[in-house]
Amino acid sequence: MDAPVKMIVGLGNPGRTYEDTRHNAGFMVLDRLAARWGAVFKADRQRKCEVAAGPGVLLVKPSTFMNESGLCVGPMMRFFKLDPRSVFVIHDEVDFPLGVIKLREKRLRRRPQRH
Repeated sequence: MDAPVKMIVGLGNPGRTYEDTRHNAGFMVLDRLAARWGAVFKADRQRKCEVAAGPGVLLVKPSTFMNESGLCVGPMMRFFKLDPRSVFVIHDEVDFPLGVIKLREKRLRRRPQRH
């Protein structure tokens, strides 16, 4: 990666239905990081997420369903003026056995600005 990680986003789905399922793998990883670092999540209702400050990095859990996580991630990136290369996203992958991880860099498409 070209830029240091400044925001780690853990994807999951809200509600008890998904609480202890692999769909919330991103939430589970961030909960462990926050516990290790003594960070506490606080609701950011404006940007539809929960945020905690780790050592030099923001931990972000969108409060939307996974397919709407952009409603949180985009506004967070704009607010903190983050380069997409400095954002690390953690999510489950149904094609992988539990416990297997894959790292990749993905170029984000820019959405046209609304005027």
